[in-house]
Amino acid sequence: MNFKQLITPQTYRKASTADATINFRFSLLLIVLILAAPFTVFSQKPVKKAQSTVAKPAPAPPAAPVDPAFQSLMQSASDKANGRDYKGAIEDFTKALAIDPSSADAYFYRGNAYTNAQQFENAIKDYTKTIELTPQNADAYYYRGNANSNIRAYVNAIEDYSKAINMKTPNADLFHYRANAKTNTGDYYGAIADFNRAIALTPKNPELYEYRGLARTNTNDNKGAIADYNIAIKLDPTNPDLYYYKANSEETLGDHTGAIADFTRSIDLSPNRAEAYFYRGNAKSNLHDYNGAIADYNKAKSINPNIAAELYHYLGNARTNIADNKGAIADFTKAIELNPQNAELYLYRGIAKYNMKDNAGALADFDKALEMNPRYLEAYMNRADIRISNKDYEGAYADADSIISINPKSDRAFIIRGNAKFNQKDTVGALSDFSSAIDMNPGSDYAYTSRANVKRELGDYRGAIADYNKAIELKPQNWDPYVNRAEAKIKVHDYAGAIQDYQKVLQMNPQNKDVFVKLTNVLTLSKNYPEALKLIDAGLRLDSKNVDLYTQRGIIEAKMKNTRLAIQDFNKAIALDSNAYEAYTYRGNTKVALKDYDGGMADLDKAIHIRTTEDNLTFMGDARAALKDYPGALETYGKVIEEFPKSIKGYISRGYAKSLMPDSAGVMEDFTAAIDMEPNNEDIYLKRAEARLNLKDTTNAILDYNTAIDINSQSADAYVDRGNLKFQLTDYRGALLDYNSAITLDPTHKKAYLKRGEVRAYVKDFKGALADFSAALALDPKDRNTYYIRGIIRTTRMGDKNGGCLDLSKAGELGMREAYEAIRKYCNN
Repeated sequence: MNFKQLITPQTYRKASTADATINFRFSLLLIVLILAAPFTVFSQKPVKKAQSTVAKPAPAPPAAPVDPAFQSLMQSASDKANGRDYKGAIEDFTKALAIDPSSADAYFYRGNAYTNAQQFENAIKDYTKTIELTPQNADAYYYRGNANSNIRAYVNAIEDYSKAINMKTPNADLFHYRANAKTNTGDYYGAIADFNRAIALTPKNPELYEYRGLARTNTNDNKGAIADYNIAIKLDPTNPDLYYYKANSEETLGDHTGAIADFTRSIDLSPNRAEAYFYRGNAKSNLHDYNGAIADYNKAKSINPNIAAELYHYLGNARTNIADNKGAIADFTKAIELNPQNAELYLYRGIAKYNMKDNAGALADFDKALEMNPRYLEAYMNRADIRISNKDYEGAYADADSIISINPKSDRAFIIRGNAKFNQKDTVGALSDFSSAIDMNPGSDYAYTSRANVKRELGDYRGAIADYNKAIELKPQNWDPYVNRAEAKIKVHDYAGAIQDYQKVLQMNPQNKDVFVKLTNVLTLSKNYPEALKLIDAGLRLDSKNVDLYTQRGIIEAKMKNTRLAIQDFNKAIALDSNAYEAYTYRGNTKVALKDYDGGMADLDKAIHIRTTEDNLTFMGDARAALKDYPGALETYGKVIEEFPKSIKGYISRGYAKSLMPDSAGVMEDFTAAIDMEPNNEDIYLKRAEARLNLKDTTNAILDYNTAIDINSQSADAYVDRGNLKFQLTDYRGALLDYNSAITLDPTHKKAYLKRGEVRAYVKDFKGALADFSAALALDPKDRNTYYIRGIIRTTRMGDKNGGCLDLSKAGELGMREAYEAIRKYCNN
């Protein structure tokens, strides 16, 4: 993508609170026979689980005589109920009620039979009739509450349990079941209060802690829930549900490792629980163990194929994160087959397709997701990103506007729109959008990086650096801003800072070859040639066929005047890759420097034919200017500007060439165009000063040097150049001050030592001059001119004939013929 990659799903859904909500089901109730004199009567006892319908013992025998037929039917119904023949029991209770319609017991026990037959509405009617006949019958309210719970009439159930609680001695089960009903209405805080009262009555019941934990989970009190699950586990260590629920809470709190451990314990106790594998897979995904997650998802699918649609979704996510995009696409496709109305599946499949470079397929999926959900913000965002990469800036702009219409506070939408505007050359609009994004979300490192990119493009390098600083502060593990900040620092000649940034990137990403080459480039720019060569040699030991490294080493050797070694390296690069245009470019430039104009221009022409770059066109112009073919040079520089409209090199090179013709109006026109693009680029002012000197305009040249120094007071070159002009104007003290400043800023600046040495010699400070020439030679031991000058001073001014003659001899060894004439003149008499 242009500025940002597509969003890839990484954090997976945890077990939701819905998964932890209690779905209470009631066990069938056994009816057991109890004898009481003088009549046989009956009662029902619960099989105790989460909730149960509990019957109380029958009331004492009535004082009035009982109809034998009624008694017989009641006994028969009881026998049938004990034998689980609830249909027969209901028939007999009904016949008994035909004999005695006012029998509360008959209604009550028939209600129990209806409950056990799962006919809860009929049971409620019978319990209601019982209550009409015996309003203080607490058990009738209790059991009607159970029946209401079974039909999910939880509010009615709560009312019934409350009445039973008010009538009976405090009973843990009643508080427990009312808590269950409250849980199912969403009254989790009320449920917790009831569980507290139940626990106070029966503190050793693990179920109460389990269900209170679930209620706490639903209030997002996962720490409290975990405490309850731990108590329940101590009381019931073999209950797999407890570990499962605890793992859910741990996962919600971000304790993925703890969640995995508890899901594993739950699985050990209940190996066929598909959900436990599913959610353990989610936890593993959140720890980036995507292969482990995939194994768990597949296991869950094999246990319960009914959850396959959801599993294929998460399988696809996990495969995306291990870059198995082909497998992810297959999984998302299966998920779509099972659940074709899920827009999210199309979004994620689109992301996987984008990762496979299938932009058309990705766009089709994003379109489908938006067709299904026209307010799907993530789909708009991802589609916009692809549109930017496809250079469909209008489409990206439209998507950003759609997002803003849905969510006017979406910082991401302003970033997307800013990127679209930037690519449409609307830098003002882009800056405005990125600034709006920062106002909305001051923690967005991406917004700062994007705004910095625009500032860098506009030549506001210091403003860009400030924004990159903020982006790095917000997200120090992201290495892109370091690379971009380094490039901005290079523009302001902060080479040390750029080196630090590239080194930081290589610490985070040691295999980044591009940054490795960039680091050697900046070491070269900073004239730290030994370190640059050391780094390149280390790189070539790891990759002996790296064309870029041979090219870069050749550039450095050329700068060190080791032209033979430079040509060898360029030749090696070209032998490895016949299309190595940069090797042709710099070999050509080196040949031109050696005055092999035909060979140099042939190489530059070859480079331009392979790939036209700002450098090879500019070097071709320089070659023609060196041959004093100024019209040809101007034409070539014009091509630089035509091909690269933002080329500062093109404008300043053409402006300088015009100063040699001379064309003073044209000079100013080109330099002004360059300054308009980068008003804070001191190099433009330095080059314009040189052009002014060609036009004999020393006054304005000094002003340009002053401006360059005002822009960058750390520029040693600017001080040296201004010092040269002051020397030319016989301002020797001013020149010395400038050279001193340059050396203070850059103690390795050879030219500063040489020029200061010249001034000192001119003012007859020969001792100081010799010290400066010696310092220059320490930096460049192969500089024959400096040996020659030092030799002349030693022999003619310092009385050091031996030392001076040795210097002249060294100059001769290095190829300076004039040295031998000086030897004959000063050393042989």
